[in-house]
Amino acid sequence: MAAASPDRVKVVLDAAGRALYFSRAPIPRAGPWLQHVGLYAFRPPALRRFRSLPRGRLEQQEDLEQLRLLEQGMPIQVIHLSEDCPSVDTSADLERLQALLTAGA
Repeated sequence: MAAASPDRVKVVLDAAGRALYFSRAPIPRAGPWLQHVGLYAFRPPALRRFRSLPRGRLEQQEDLEQLRLLEQGMPIQVIHLSEDCPSVDTSADLERLQALLTAGA
């Protein structure tokens, strides 16, 4: 992962394995870095609450919607993947993934 790339979102975890913070910057500064692959599952009440919340200061600064939840005290549980997962963060990523899918078909 290119830790310096703002296209690759990084996540820092708390002691219980929940998201503590997300950033486009390398956090913590010295690493290790965990790349965030955003797949969310909401219960209907939590989704309604999320939808009703205004964009917070952190979300506006980082341009990351998951920070809206953290600013409101809503936990985000993180699951570690045992394999690399293709990330689609840019147009180039999408083209690369489409080529992989076409080649595998």
